[in-house]
Amino acid sequence: MNEINSTTSENCVNNISLCNSNIQQRYRTTPIQSNFLESYFQNIDDFPDSNMRKKIAQKLGMPSKSVHIW
Repeated sequence: MNEINSTTSENCVNNISLCNSNIQQRYRTTPIQSNFLESYFQNIDDFPDSNMRKKIAQKLGMPSKSVHIW
């Protein structure tokens, strides 16, 4: 009986670690990045196209997806 429970426990632990390995960490902007993005979206363009988002991302050193979501 204990052998079955220990195997089940090991499977649960293994499944949890597999699930957690697919979770991406949230990207946090620095104050400089936030200031730039806030200024850009308020003063220049509310909805930059994908090309412009890529350029902004490269300039700020952050993922393009983060610029899009921000």
